[in-house]
Amino acid sequence: MGRGENGIVAKRRRNCTKCIAYCNHKEIGKCGLGFIPVEDLEIGSGMMRVVAHPEGDACEIVKLPKTKEEFVETAAGLGIKWDIGDVLSVKEFGNCL
Repeated sequence: MGRGENGIVAKRRRNCTKCIAYCNHKEIGKCGLGFIPVEDLEIGSGMMRVVAHPEGDACEIVKLPKTKEEFVETAAGLGIKWDIGDVLSVKEFGNCL
């Protein structure tokens, strides 16, 4: 987190591209936990990459799941059913691109 010129501490936004929920969608436009990621192109150092952050602070209510098991459990707590065999890890998702 950084402190801006006006002295206000800027809250660091979550990076959806590093989240297992971003790698697994059931609905178009929503991550696997039902939140809406906002995608942008970031240009810097001669490179372009897709960055995504949750819309607003919606997903701040959950601890980011790291494993497939944590993802399925977190989704269930939000009323979303996933079969663990249908879930891609972040690494598996990256290998598909």
